[in-house]
Parts: sequence; structure tokens; C-alpha cells
Amino acid sequence: MEIPIEVVRGNMLPPITTKASYWSTLFSVAVDCITEVTAVTREEILGANRQCHIIDARFMAYKIARDEFCSDNPPPHQWIAAQFARRKTGAVHHGTIIHGIRQLCNRLQTRNGMYITYCDVLRIFEKRRAECLDVPEPKSSDNELHGLRAAADRVEMLIKANQGYLDSIVERLDAAERRRDENMVQN
Repeated sequence: MEIPIEVVRGNMLPPITTKASYWSTLFSVAVDCITEVTAVTREEILGANRQCHIIDARFMAYKIARDEFCSDNPPPHQWIAAQFARRKTGAVHHGTIIHGIRQLCNRLQTRNGMYITYCDVLRIFEKRRAECLDVPEPKSSDNELHGLRAAADRVEMLIKANQGYLDSIVERLDAAERRRDENMVQN
């Protein structure tokens, strides 16, 4: 089942406001949360390995840093890229961050397992973010419930959009059955 893109774009947690001085700490917390849920190590997330499961975890770090650190002043793509500096090749390009976030949103939209994993990461990150910033934990958002509601709305929309097509098929089927019955009576 496909999740609407509006559900996965931008922040998925209740928005907060933080100072840029907290970004590094929040980044470390985010990577720890991703590691805990995905079993991908910190070194793999920050490294250059191109295995799919590692790339997915890395893209999660990109998205959390960009969308969940601070709603009114998110870290720039260049700052996020600098967190992934490579020894041999230099820093990751900011375009890589933009591409990774876009790819993750597409995967969250189409791969239910990925969506559930990311929601698990966000649940842990939301709690640890509140602890780290020494703020009361916001009323927890139930991302899975939100996603399921959005998916139900999408299915309902698709049903409504295809109702005319279904009605047309039923009419043709009824007409074909009437012709068959008439032919049987004539014979």
C-alpha cells in the first residue's frame, strides 16, 4: 500500500525550535537511534559503503537532521554533508543530501517495511531529543496511526475515482448475461 508523499515529506514529529549549537549533539543522538533500530553501525552510516541497507540508514540520518532538529531553522544541507566527511574523497556534496532525502521519502512512500522502521527510529529519537534538550517530551505523535489514516484516505480516494469504471464493467457484464440468456431462450 502506498503512503501519500505529504505524510513523509518534511517533519514527521511535532516541530520544535532549537539553537544551532545543539545540532551536533542531536546528530549524534539521531545516528544512535538509527543504529539501535537498523543494526547499521555508526561507522557504516558515516562511511562510504554503498550496500542498500547502509544507504537507507544514511538517508534516515540526512532526513532526521534536516527535518526533525529545528522546525524554523533547520541545518543547511552543507552542514549535514560536512557530518559525512570522507577521508579520501573529502566532504559529501550538499546535493547528495538533497538526493538522499528525496530518495528516502520515495522509499517511505512505497515500502511499508521502510516506513515502519523509520517510524520506530523517530519514536526513539523524539524521546531522546526531548531528554537531550531538557524539554518536556511533546505529546507523542503516532506516526503509524497517521500513516495508516493517510493510506486509508488514499484507498478511499482510489475507490471513488474508480467507481465509474466499476459501474461500467457491471453494466457491460449485465448486458452480456442478458444477451446470453436471450440466446439460450431462442435456442
